[in-house]
Amino acid sequence: LISLQIETNCNTLPTEIGNLKKLQRLDLQNNQLSTLPNSIKNLSELTYINLDSNKMIDITNIENLEKLRYISACGKNQNHISKLPSFKNLNYLTVLILNLSDNCSVQELNKISGCSQLKYLYLRPAIQSFPDSFCNLRNLRHLIYESDSEYYPDFIESIPNLYKVNILAKKQEYTPISLDQVNNEKEIMSN
Repeated sequence: LISLQIETNCNTLPTEIGNLKKLQRLDLQNNQLSTLPNSIKNLSELTYINLDSNKMIDITNIENLEKLRYISACGKNQNHISKLPSFKNLNYLTVLILNLSDNCSVQELNKISGCSQLKYLYLRPAIQSFPDSFCNLRNLRHLIYESDSEYYPDFIESIPNLYKVNILAKKQEYTPISLDQVNNEKEIMSN
């Protein structure tokens, strides 16, 4: 099995999911999940995980899934991520889409700067300030974030490959990039 979609309004995943060693794509959108089982760490071939429209607060269990290229944990009034993984082992991560909790600290945001290959970053709700370490996102091509004001972070000027920035007004609708767009978007996925 290389692809699995679970859309059953479940609030927990069985620990046996970690036995699917060849799984590459895991789509868990539209459930009631708040955390992932520790066994998720066994999915060493996973390249794509969609956690949209859940109740996620902690996604730290994915931090050693080295082949991940795409992580999405967003959704209307759903996910409120407050605990981020250490992204330093996710060397292939190119797309990161997160709906953060209002109390997600700058220290937590700082972890994102470990995504050396990140090309597409989407963050909401309103970001009040970005950590200075975001200037390390040298491969970032597209940044989308929500702001209460016209906040324009200083680090943007230091990213050589950044070609597009979208600053969204609070509660403005925006549809994050889909996997199909990722596969077809040369600017985002090219090396």
